[in-house]
Amino acid sequence: MFGFHKKKEEVKVVELHSICEGALLPLDQVPDKVFANRLLGDGVGFRFHGNHIFAPCDGTVVMVAATKHAIGIQAENGVEILIHVGLDTVNLNGEGLHPKVSQNEFVKVGQPLIEIDTEFMKEKAIELATPMVITTPDGIHIEIIKNSGKVSLEDIVLTVEKE
Repeated sequence: MFGFHKKKEEVKVVELHSICEGALLPLDQVPDKVFANRLLGDGVGFRFHGNHIFAPCDGTVVMVAATKHAIGIQAENGVEILIHVGLDTVNLNGEGLHPKVSQNEFVKVGQPLIEIDTEFMKEKAIELATPMVITTPDGIHIEIIKNSGKVSLEDIVLTVEKE
């Protein structure tokens, strides 16, 4: 009568928004063979303007790397997304990277995930191309909506459907 015992509707398709204001790159143009060859999963790359990376969807933070260079999010349909801030940032041991979320935290689309000290990155000559890949290997369908050009946080860049 009041819907107290209604089963929660299962989410199958999740839209992933841009993680930044900036430019979108096809994954094969990210200057790192592991990402360009899709060894960790399919997705897109970004070159961001500003100094923040934002959540692409609602979900739970399942990983913040000890070196602060990568964040994993599990979307509401169970699919896992890896955001790898820049290339070779793992070697900085967290310097210049300031996570704004922690593991097991629920995030909303557009919520700041990490702040990047871009001046520090320039001083260290760090490549800041930032891949976003789907690391769930099986039972999903990825549709890339947009993979080049300017993007804003409102732009949907891909959808992920759990079969």
